[in-house]
Amino acid sequence: MVLPLYLAMEVEEMNGAAPLPRHLGVYGPDVTLPPGAMLILDDRLPGPLDPAQAMGADSVLLDFERKPTPDTIRTANKLLRALDCPVAAPPGYLEDPACPIFLPPCPLHVPLAEYLAPWQDRAVWLDVTMQQQNVTVTAEGTRYSSPAPADRQDGGWFDEVLLCRCAMDVSDEQVVFTLFDTSDTLKRKLEQAAALGVTRAVGLYQELYGKL
Repeated sequence: MVLPLYLAMEVEEMNGAAPLPRHLGVYGPDVTLPPGAMLILDDRLPGPLDPAQAMGADSVLLDFERKPTPDTIRTANKLLRALDCPVAAPPGYLEDPACPIFLPPCPLHVPLAEYLAPWQDRAVWLDVTMQQQNVTVTAEGTRYSSPAPADRQDGGWFDEVLLCRCAMDVSDEQVVFTLFDTSDTLKRKLEQAAALGVTRAVGLYQELYGKL
């Protein structure tokens, strides 16, 4: 199974991209959607979407990043009832257990199968991104940090369980493992995600375009 990767674009990026990605996610309702596009809405929009504005969308993703509130939960479920296409949202928003769950990227230090295990009975749409994570081990314990931007591109070894590349820096006081993605590791993760039952993946056009 090939996992559809929807590249999320702003309207300005759509105007400058030729050809458009086959699987396209478009932010915001004020745009003419190409066939098969996913409409992506976030919780910064001023009000609920008029269902007519989503006509022509293959699906709608409620990319709500803030903690669910009664108002945002009510808005999410109003859209679910009004639209006749698949609607996905992060955990805690949609009351219908048959609706897809939209999960943030799997942390690099967590195996993907373990990350997805709590949602094995739900359809899952997975957020994907190029990540980098530092795991610092000292006598006092372990610390996790994610430097931005993720600038590590090569070196280290490939971890068959975590499906990322790993590098190690050892000193008398600590050991620092740097876990990072490359184009190849991201492809491997998408293949495993499809095998584990994920039905769609969503990534940012400006971050992933030209890297996959």
